[in-house]
Amino acid sequence: MSTSIFQGNFQLVWNSTSLDALKTCPRKYQYSILQSYSTGAENIHIHFGLTYHKAIELFHFAKAEGKSFDEAQLVAVRYAMGAARSELLEQSGHEKARAKSKPNLIRSIIWYLEEFKEDAIETLILSSGEPAVEITFAVETEIQSSLGVPILLAGHIDRIGYFGPDLYYTDLKTTGSQLGEHYFQNYSPHNQMSCYHFAGKIHSNLPLKGGIIDAVQVMVNGSRFQRGMISRTSDTMEEWHDDLSFWLAQADLFATRDYWPMNDTSCRMCDFKTICALDPKVRQSYLKSFPKRIVNPLEIRT
Repeated sequence: MSTSIFQGNFQLVWNSTSLDALKTCPRKYQYSILQSYSTGAENIHIHFGLTYHKAIELFHFAKAEGKSFDEAQLVAVRYAMGAARSELLEQSGHEKARAKSKPNLIRSIIWYLEEFKEDAIETLILSSGEPAVEITFAVETEIQSSLGVPILLAGHIDRIGYFGPDLYYTDLKTTGSQLGEHYFQNYSPHNQMSCYHFAGKIHSNLPLKGGIIDAVQVMVNGSRFQRGMISRTSDTMEEWHDDLSFWLAQADLFATRDYWPMNDTSCRMCDFKTICALDPKVRQSYLKSFPKRIVNPLEIRT
């Protein structure tokens, strides 16, 4: 797809990651999305989660090709064995970081597939004959920037499938947090899940009932699994879309002025806190020492 992601300071294709940054703090959005700076502190957790996602994705594709459960599980495990970086071999420091080891990754994949061996979710088969797994979407929002260009909402949905008579999108989550009702309450409201619900209905042109989250709590000495349902009413989604229009209008204003204000009520847990604590004249100089990680909403995951 030749669609431009940015035109100067104006972002024309948004995903939940860039929206999260904007809603949290425009300055954080400027540093992490527009300028693509990353502290690198979260890389182990990101790599663990992406490898876990890809392994489960390959399992579903293998099953759709007619492979047995054991054969498909072996495909997933072989991928993870080869893809897991050396940083996952040994972890030190905080318990949640130590849990993100290669043995725990392999264990979590095997145990997850065994936990849902008799899966109540039946993967949707698309008209192309492919399973509705790792779906990349880019849909118009009917919102235009001041440049007169329609804004696209893009991203990736892990899977769409039937749960009983209804269609749901599904999402895999790896976490160090305790699972339970309180954990799943965090996703209502939740920007990413609402984004998936909005885009999923448009992209698939099918009536999605809601979302299903398969969460794994990864611990040093074990993994726990739990499935939770995520619902959205039509009024809830209309409100989310209205809010989306507001936030994108704010981003348009910030881009026009080339000014990204700091939301200092969100600084406490922000990776860029040390930068924003510096004098404004020296911040960009210090940022240049940070690694870069470009967020491309249209990137096809491989």
